[in-house]
Amino acid sequence: MCRRFRVSNPPRLISTLTPSLLRIRRPSRPSNMVMRPGQRVPILQIVLTAVTEMTTNEGIESNANAATSALVGISEPPLFPETPCDFWGYHTTDNNYVYVFPFPAFDPAKELYVRFGVRTGMSALLALTLNNQNPTRYEDALYEIVIDYRYSETSGIRRCKDCQNVVSVMDAANRLDDDVYKYFWLRYKTGFIQVGRRGEAQAFLAWQDGAPLSVRYLGLASNGWRSNWRICENMAVMH
Repeated sequence: MCRRFRVSNPPRLISTLTPSLLRIRRPSRPSNMVMRPGQRVPILQIVLTAVTEMTTNEGIESNANAATSALVGISEPPLFPETPCDFWGYHTTDNNYVYVFPFPAFDPAKELYVRFGVRTGMSALLALTLNNQNPTRYEDALYEIVIDYRYSETSGIRRCKDCQNVVSVMDAANRLDDDVYKYFWLRYKTGFIQVGRRGEAQAFLAWQDGAPLSVRYLGLASNGWRSNWRICENMAVMH
């Protein structure tokens, strides 16, 4: 059963309500309310005004928090493409310029797509080869990708091991780091090689071979620094 009662002093009653519920000490008179001498403000109108002010303030705080979260999310570079890697495999290469081939062969007629991270104090070396044997110096049956060649501060693509670059780009400082992983992606199809940074769709290094090799293996190497690698295990996306 609902009982009616009269409140003689509505403001005093409101001020005793839990502050954590209304987030106020005492409700204010609505700014658009015109008071006449001797007129009392209805308690319901005071409560509704207080709740409205509270909701508006919370909405502003909530929107500010949402903006902060969005900025944090945007500041972290997304993977490209946007599909995440299910499992990262870890690999190590010694500082002897010997290529290792920890991956199975891929179909040379289809596209190879690799996402990888590397932690090193020197250059990161990758090779696309016909077989899974360490190539000899100047062997030309391969493509060699060099990221951040320390002595010239360039990245490049070579048509043989340890020979001159067929294409080079000047690098920004600190592209690689021996304390943290830096992430990149590699695409290859029918002699067209592209290398880019994680979160960037545009390759910073690209070259088309006019006489493409039927490469089938991906190799990793270091020279002058022991390097750590992270390779996305579903590395080959065939199209």
